[in-house]
Amino acid sequence: MLSTTDKLNPRFKPPPTALEAENAILSVLIKDQTAMDILRKKGVDKSNFQSVINQNIYSALKCLEDDQKEIDIISVKTHLQKKHHGDKAISDKLIALCGLEIPTFNLNTHVDELVENKQRRECYFEGLRLVEKSHSQNWEFKTLRNQLKILTAKEIVRMTFTEQHWIAENLLPEGLSILCGRPKLGKSRLALDVAVAVALGGVAFGKIPVNKAGVLYLALEDSARRLNKRLNLLLQGIEAPENLFLLTEFQTITNGGLEILDQWLTQKKDVELVIVDTLAKIKGGNKRGDIYAQDYETMSKIKKIADKNKVSILLVHHTRKATADDYLDTVSGTTGITGAVDTVLLLQKDRGSADAVLHVTGRDIEEQSLALLSDDQTLGWTLLGNETEFSMSKERRDVVDIIRDSKEPVRTKDIAASLGKNENAVTRLLTKLSKDKFIKQSNGRYILHPLYNGRSGNIIKR
Repeated sequence: MLSTTDKLNPRFKPPPTALEAENAILSVLIKDQTAMDILRKKGVDKSNFQSVINQNIYSALKCLEDDQKEIDIISVKTHLQKKHHGDKAISDKLIALCGLEIPTFNLNTHVDELVENKQRRECYFEGLRLVEKSHSQNWEFKTLRNQLKILTAKEIVRMTFTEQHWIAENLLPEGLSILCGRPKLGKSRLALDVAVAVALGGVAFGKIPVNKAGVLYLALEDSARRLNKRLNLLLQGIEAPENLFLLTEFQTITNGGLEILDQWLTQKKDVELVIVDTLAKIKGGNKRGDIYAQDYETMSKIKKIADKNKVSILLVHHTRKATADDYLDTVSGTTGITGAVDTVLLLQKDRGSADAVLHVTGRDIEEQSLALLSDDQTLGWTLLGNETEFSMSKERRDVVDIIRDSKEPVRTKDIAASLGKNENAVTRLLTKLSKDKFIKQSNGRYILHPLYNGRSGNIIKR
């Protein structure tokens, strides 16, 4: 790795700098000794400063702080004079720093810029090192191109790829996905509903085709007793699938959890879906330093397992209490979490309501918002359709509610009378609802469809 003191080739642009941030930080440190704690937490050291003078001033401040001596311009100047024999440039710089008026509350922003700039400089000098090495050893461009894995646009356009593999069509692709929502709104129920649908094969939520495959469900916030109750309610007498594997305890990532998961998936080739409920249970705590980088690194490690084993890993996670204009900003943690995943699913639901909206977005998926209906009796979910379309079809929900609430099959004219609508218009609504398997006709009257029945939306292929 080249250092900041290496002689640069004049053909190249100078490296990225953050001198304003360096000066602002040093100015605050001279005036407020407690500010050193912020730099220590961010892992800042002498190498973060690009200017040699600034490096020397920071070293002086750090020595005084380590020796528990009072920090002011006189003590710093005295310390530097001993080290650098009264260097006038350093003295002039100290005077200039004292003249800066930098609010202490801006320090975090400047420190983040300093840390990021060091990373950019390292990338810059590493690139120079590779280029200089290629010239010094007279490498051919082709050799360097292969090392950097460079592709031309023409090569990429000519490439052919297999079609996107879906676990649940247009909802859950192969790769890393995350399901977010506020606590106790039904995320775990929804995840288990998907797990059962994939293990049995057929459709999820009553409409979404799934590929039948093995499923590993890490129910790390549940007990065997709770899983027993939920599965019996979801299955409604259907024989439980043997290819749905469940665990209530698992190692964290820091304790080798990903290595264990990788080994298990290598042996269980029939498993195509892994659900981790919740991310916090396997993630472990963050260390001191850049939290964003740690979050992104953690998610990247999980994605690497998914890509290597060609499976879909779905992480269940929480949202923050605070609201935001963009629903992605409500996800708990830094943007390193959402930035590293392939697909984000976010469940929104008013507490106590049966209606919910599942927002879906990702790299290889069309952004959509789906209207869902939950049933507290079976813990299942039913897809009602696109949120926009569903919100415009209140009359369809009114029809279903009338049929559900009736103790006997209902006639068309009775439904029309209850709604205050023309019988012909109601007949058209009933035809659409029958086609979508929400209701069915029985002896000229209407009842709820047995595959819907206001409960789980999963329709199983028999």
